[in-house]
Amino acid sequence: MVVVALAEQHPDASYALGMHPNSADRWSNDVATELERLLDATNPVAIGETGLDYYREWVDRSSQKAAFRDQLELARSFSLPVIVHMRGDVESELTEILQAFPTVRVVFHSFDGWRIGQDFALRRGDMFGIGGLMTRSGSADLRETLREIPLDSDALETDAPHLTPRGVKERRNTQQTSRSSRRRWLTCWLYPHRTYR
Repeated sequence: MVVVALAEQHPDASYALGMHPNSADRWSNDVATELERLLDATNPVAIGETGLDYYREWVDRSSQKAAFRDQLELARSFSLPVIVHMRGDVESELTEILQAFPTVRVVFHSFDGWRIGQDFALRRGDMFGIGGLMTRSGSADLRETLREIPLDSDALETDAPHLTPRGVKERRNTQQTSRSSRRRWLTCWLYPHRTYR
């Protein structure tokens, strides 16, 4: 497995293991057993990225939900948080599934300002992945929502190589290009009435 091999080469790096919903058609008992073996044998900090993607719908919804539930069950067994991918009209099904796992903490990857989810996640003690999306000119509502979220509930993320921050000329997002996201996030807190163009 590439992630585990990279982690062995870079012991200071943290990583997550899991299956993305766009690959959930490959989820099986054998895959679940292999993931469980890897979780036991290695030292990931989370399970994921998993969740639901009804935007692309490359994989049928029932397969996505089954893979998501199974990975939440593994997270509960290993006391690991879960990095949750959510895209498309998934909010009601996602919250319904997560209600069955009240002790599993999640990071809502690439949080887009989902209001109902914000209240639900704060009650559960979950976190919000914040990155390049918040820097975009059309994300004023997201930035306003972020001001309502306690700082200790935010997790800054790159989503490399995707979601390059606004104003960065490179198309590939990296730790270096994500500095713009960190600055914009901090500005939301320090200067709440500042506008962005």
